[in-house]
Amino acid sequence: MDETSPITVDGRPIYLGAADTWLDPEFVLKSCYARPGDIVVISGTLIEGIGNAYSDIDVYVITDSYRQSGEIALQHHHRVLTVDRDIVRPDTPSSPVLLIHTVIPGTSIKIDVEFKPFAEVESLLARIHDIYEYASDNLILLTKRLTDREEIMVHRLLNCVPILGQERFTALLRRLPVDEYRYIAYRWVASDFAILLDLAGAWDAGELDRAVELARENVFVQTSGYLRLRGVTNLRRKWLLTYLKRLPDAACLLERFIDLVYLRGTETPAGKAIYVARALDYVDDLFTLSCPLLEAIPRVPSGERGVAVLRRERDDSEFNSDYAQWEYEYRMKAYGHPGLPTRQRLRGLDAAVGPRR
Repeated sequence: MDETSPITVDGRPIYLGAADTWLDPEFVLKSCYARPGDIVVISGTLIEGIGNAYSDIDVYVITDSYRQSGEIALQHHHRVLTVDRDIVRPDTPSSPVLLIHTVIPGTSIKIDVEFKPFAEVESLLARIHDIYEYASDNLILLTKRLTDREEIMVHRLLNCVPILGQERFTALLRRLPVDEYRYIAYRWVASDFAILLDLAGAWDAGELDRAVELARENVFVQTSGYLRLRGVTNLRRKWLLTYLKRLPDAACLLERFIDLVYLRGTETPAGKAIYVARALDYVDDLFTLSCPLLEAIPRVPSGERGVAVLRRERDDSEFNSDYAQWEYEYRMKAYGHPGLPTRQRLRGLDAAVGPRR
């Protein structure tokens, strides 16, 4: 990339809040103390086309070793942090640097530079594959996962522009199994039975407000799961609505999501009961929409095979309570076995609001 030209995505310059202010790659490179052999990539919402005048630019420097604080010109940066998250000050003893924050002059936009050793990134990619192998054989729970910062980094690596070391970055990215990551990201939240159980308990105890709150939480979590199957790798809740709006075929889903998120119709006890039923119906429909998406991911149990795996796990389990049966039934929904509508599992709900039409 020519360091004197604007950084572009699909031919589009990355402007910083004004048509005459664009992201200068030379300024970025000076801010991250890159060395020969390093990879430097730029990511963030501005790169994805969903940012604004207050968005950050997220830069990763994938390198052999961290920079030392003595190498950093502190006066040119807003803040510098060590790997122990201490703020570097002029009298700080020499320490490895994790983060550099720099405000772009004349804007409200900050460049966040994070240093990542090659060995750490390669270890992360290997762990993704290991988690995937485990998840493919265990369909009930998936509690093996990455840290929040690792999940954020994976998304950014998949949605970035390399400005240094492009060939090395392309080779590194080939080792990131996108389908495997999409699957485990889905499995981290899919069919979250703990939320549903809390919801059923609140409903049974007559705690209507708490039941509404938990039904709304279930809507957030399972919408996140569906979006992950659709290829969304940004796992943070604050972007759910943005990514849902970007799906070309989700107008009806979007309308229902907004209706539920804004708690419309919950001003009365009767409206709250109806809301709980609508939220459960929405999630059941998400499971139906998820079934063909799971089937499209290679080498993972889906459809009848997924149902068979879950049934075998259920039959081999020594626990055969109503609780256990309901959990297996709920988890089978995404594999094409709808079972009872989930609303019918909440005692008296259909009697209170009427069956689904």
